[in-house]
Amino acid sequence: MYKTKLAIMLDTIFMSAIIFIMSFILLFRHLKNAILCFFICNIIAIIAFIILFKISLKKHKLNNLNNKDLKLSEKCFNTIKFLDKKNYNNYFENLLSSKQISEKIFFNGTLYFYIETRTELSEQDFYLAYDYFQINNLKHPICFICLSASKNVIELINTSPITFELYTANDLFLLMKHLNNFPFENISTNQKNKFKHIYKFKNKFLTSITRNHFKDFFISGLSLITLSLFIPYSKYYLVFGIILLTFSVISLFIKNKAPDIKTKSPLTEIAKKNDT
Repeated sequence: MYKTKLAIMLDTIFMSAIIFIMSFILLFRHLKNAILCFFICNIIAIIAFIILFKISLKKHKLNNLNNKDLKLSEKCFNTIKFLDKKNYNNYFENLLSSKQISEKIFFNGTLYFYIETRTELSEQDFYLAYDYFQINNLKHPICFICLSASKNVIELINTSPITFELYTANDLFLLMKHLNNFPFENISTNQKNKFKHIYKFKNKFLTSITRNHFKDFFISGLSLITLSLFIPYSKYYLVFGIILLTFSVISLFIKNKAPDIKTKSPLTEIAKKNDT
């Protein structure tokens, strides 16, 4: 999802208002002059607005460079969803240089692929692949290919005694572009792409700073700062309140993400190996 400039501006105004409140409360405790504090904090908020708006707008423009790919990928995945069973299986056999050996399982001589691109990969899918691996005593690994996976499935893959790899919509689309193999004919593509994917794994602390937690950070921080106005020797309330409000501002920049999955080789690299 890509934001409009209006949405970016509204977010930035809201963040600047939080910065104004934090600055005003902090300065007023020392200056004791509401008019002077108001003037200084307005300047701080305006500067913050300009900086944050430029950063957000730049990020927005960088994201928009991928709009063509986004539209193309949506077209690909919508086409896949409505392919009949025969064409669906034929497409993935061709894309992965593989043969279908079970309902959702394909094999290319090196890897097994469990493919589910019509619904979210579920716990039932995981256990079907898990049982298939054990019953058939497979010597080659299984890779899940899906458009998305539930949080529970990702946790199962991460904790499984059997190693599984998970490739989602983005990986699948990159493979389509890498091989110039799309699920429909006469598609124009001008770019021979070099995709560089950097997988960044955040620690537990950072993963808690998401938009879902904005409200918690904001209310907690504002409550502590408000209490600091009435409680003597309340510097700790003020400090922790400002920290929580700062986290609330940061959380607006961070998208909600599924749990991190284990490091994996790009699907395009697997395709290269299979071509040789």
